[in-house]
Amino acid sequence: MSKLHRAMFAFIIVFLSSLFWPVLPSIQIVATCVLIAIVVALRLRFQVKTWVIGAILGFVWASSVGHWYSSWQLPNRYFNQNVIIEATVESLHIQLNAATQSYVLKSTQVYPQSSNKLSEYKTLILQLNKIGKTRLYHSPRIRLSWFEPDIVLHQGNKVRLLVSIKRPHALANEFGFNRQKWLASQNIVGIGSVRSSPSNSLLQTSNSLRQALANRLLKYAIKLNLQNIRWILALSFGERSLFTKTDWKLLQTTGTAHLFAISGLHLGIVSLLFFRLTKTVLFLAIRVKSSNYQPNIVPWALVASIPFCLFYAYLSGF
Repeated sequence: MSKLHRAMFAFIIVFLSSLFWPVLPSIQIVATCVLIAIVVALRLRFQVKTWVIGAILGFVWASSVGHWYSSWQLPNRYFNQNVIIEATVESLHIQLNAATQSYVLKSTQVYPQSSNKLSEYKTLILQLNKIGKTRLYHSPRIRLSWFEPDIVLHQGNKVRLLVSIKRPHALANEFGFNRQKWLASQNIVGIGSVRSSPSNSLLQTSNSLRQALANRLLKYAIKLNLQNIRWILALSFGERSLFTKTDWKLLQTTGTAHLFAISGLHLGIVSLLFFRLTKTVLFLAIRVKSSNYQPNIVPWALVASIPFCLFYAYLSGF
């Protein structure tokens, strides 16, 4: 085993051991370890095993992640009570029967909610900008449920709502789904519900690029009567809210549910597609210009495929 492999192995072991820490190390301890790591890395005055460097870096990384997440937590005084928030909508709004209306109307209007029974319950992901009188600069995420919403919220809208927030929690069932761990992985620091109030309003109605593209796709899906739009949305935008119980049962039976969870596999396919396309275009352009000049176009094709890969990652919600 090489020195680099020993350092990486020690880093992983210490990082995984952080899952069993009873308390989070203080900032002072973390800062001290950073200084030690710098000294050890420079190997001043003494020789140190490489696995020691990896272990120290693993400890610093795990502690930094813990303190970073803790800094995003909301003050205790805002939990378990009604409070007014200002936030940016992060979740997509997908609704076939209202897609044409919401796309055609001007962005300065408040979109009326459809009378469809499926729209009586809405789950929203919001990025907090202000809670109560406290202005937030790190924009933590909260997950809210809204029963019978009176306005339609699109991704990118800024909104003022009266909400009741609780800390993320899960059922004490070690064999079931750990909802609290999932919420933490999504950087969601609070869950709750929207309360009915005259103060609930849209502050800014401009949509994000992702929402605008989804609206345009839904508009053409209705116009062309596309029957498989829910599968197209799942593969292109990572949005699976239109899947029916029959669809989920089909995916579970065939073992293909993972194909509709956007991952590195999808990004690799998109990257390879545009790599091949760019390589072909560059090859033809060079051949037209000069038949004798044959440069190495692979690096250029690789660089050109990166923006397309990032754009697809953005469309699918990263």
